[in-house]
Amino acid sequence: MKRVIATVSVLGLSMFSLLAADPTPKAGDAKDKPAETSTKKEKKAAPAAPAADKKKEEAKPGESAADKELLAHAAKSSATLTEPQKAKLLDIANTGDDKALEAIPGVGDKKAANIKAARPLKTVDDLILVKGIGEKTFDGIVKWAAGDFKAEEKPAKEEKKPAAKPEAPKGGKKAA
Repeated sequence: MKRVIATVSVLGLSMFSLLAADPTPKAGDAKDKPAETSTKKEKKAAPAAPAADKKKEEAKPGESAADKELLAHAAKSSATLTEPQKAKLLDIANTGDDKALEAIPGVGDKKAANIKAARPLKTVDDLILVKGIGEKTFDGIVKWAAGDFKAEEKPAKEEKKPAAKPEAPKGGKKAA
């Protein structure tokens, strides 16, 4: 005697019926034959989406064409620095606290947090790959490092005086 497991339909997806032999032998069965226990393999109700099973592979910094272009610019720009200047800048980037990082021109609290997140940086050139630091900011950092890490003196902005308003005639009457 065989058991039949019914077909189940859920949201338009069907599970196939399974046939299985009754595990208890019956009186008329031949003793030479083993009990049949063949079953059909179940098919999956819905195929798993490949994106769900696999984690998105994140591109490593420096692998994209844009990153390679930025690194080439950084290498050219940082070539003006001496080895001690590069070492000091790398030390500030890798170990500096918020105050030290924010002393770097063009770096505020957000870029300082991004530098911390990118640690450890292997070379000074890796700074250009930090989110928010592009060619212009990197060039400013290199210029700052080449100037012995001293902030450039910016000329004080002149205070603008409001323009004088023309005075209205007093009394509001015209003289005749």
